[in-house]
Amino acid sequence: MAKGNIRSQGFDLNGIWVPFYTEHKMMAGLRDAYRQCGNKVALDVEKRFADWLEGIVSGLNDEQVQNMLRCEHGGIAETLADLYADTKDERYLKMSKLFYQKAILDPLKAGIDILSGSTAIPIFRNLSTLKNI
Repeated sequence: MAKGNIRSQGFDLNGIWVPFYTEHKMMAGLRDAYRQCGNKVALDVEKRFADWLEGIVSGLNDEQVQNMLRCEHGGIAETLADLYADTKDERYLKMSKLFYQKAILDPLKAGIDILSGSTAIPIFRNLSTLKNI
């Protein structure tokens, strides 16, 4: 993927089952261990996951990123933004913005409900949540 070879469809990204969704869940658990329990080792491991991810996605152009986002990616943008909040490292905020899926979020941001009758992204069923994006 880091070289721009992206085969993305549904839940499959280059033959791997939902890698960003999985990383999102792992990072969220590490975030919670840090925030709720003060576990600094968890924060260090979470940063290493994000740094690894940065090495994969940082060289991709916008078209490649949007193609990559055709695969389920969960809330990876959320955990990266949270990591920025915990570390103040601007790289994590920049990376969180990279995971903006235009095909879904732009119409919703414009107030166009493209999700009616769809099971995709149920978190955005309430369009008012997008007003601050």
